[in-house]
Amino acid sequence: MFQRLLVLAVSLVGFSTAAFAQETTSPEHRPMGPLYISQGHLEVGGSGMYDTDATGGGWNLMLSPKVEYFVLNRFSVGGTVLYTDSKNASSEFQIGPSITYYLTHTSKWAISLDQSVRYAKREVGDNYVAGQTGLAFDYFFTESIAFGPSVSALYSFNGDETAPVDATRFALNFSLFL
Repeated sequence: MFQRLLVLAVSLVGFSTAAFAQETTSPEHRPMGPLYISQGHLEVGGSGMYDTDATGGGWNLMLSPKVEYFVLNRFSVGGTVLYTDSKNASSEFQIGPSITYYLTHTSKWAISLDQSVRYAKREVGDNYVAGQTGLAFDYFFTESIAFGPSVSALYSFNGDETAPVDATRFALNFSLFL
């Protein structure tokens, strides 16, 4: 009888220790970016571009901050703002909703597709509705900070001939994942 109780007690202690064990990982083995590309996290960031025209002496500036919330793993929704200014053209302000889907990721890299639709207000000219579809490659320097290039197609929904239709834009992205 004593042996059975001893075996039962040792078994229960062994099982309870295994059942309540927690996995610990050292900082160098923790996942980087993908940890924050999951439901319940927030992405705050944006993109920017600046270029000059050597032949015409002009310049172009584009800044586009965004805030998105991950409603599902790898899928976030939020809003974005786009500001453009140019020496040879009028400035423009756009605002609207955005979505991002992370296609794939490793511990250091993530590839994502994003889509936004924005109301666009020009300094000179008619207002219009703009869209943007982008592909981004993010490199995670830390668990929560990413930086990388992106390419986007910009287009107008209302057929305004002066709107940027079928334009392609290359930019640099910066993101902070919380």
